[in-house]
Amino acid sequence: QLASALSTLGDAQFWEETISPSTIRSELSASDPSNPNSTPTLLKGMKWLLASISKGRDVSDFYPHVVKLVGATSLEVRKMVYMYLVQYADHDATTRELSLLSINSFQRG
Repeated sequence: QLASALSTLGDAQFWEETISPSTIRSELSASDPSNPNSTPTLLKGMKWLLASISKGRDVSDFYPHVVKLVGATSLEVRKMVYMYLVQYADHDATTRELSLLSINSFQRG
């Protein structure tokens, strides 16, 4: 009962275990960040990732998908992308390399 009550409160759904990481990964990789129609999907994915970080999960394997979202049209999505990237930019050698390669995208965005 409590879980169903929480799910009606908006973003509480991102704290539940009902969304699978593979679903989020496929939605982030299939969405076009330059298309404003994909903003709700991108918001859903980024909210899930930030909720997972808050719960202490390691979601660094999403880094390549999130770096591509730096140029999103939605300011809200870009803010969430920045929060994620700040968290994982120095996580390991791969994320450090991707961070360096994405500097041009930050300058354009």
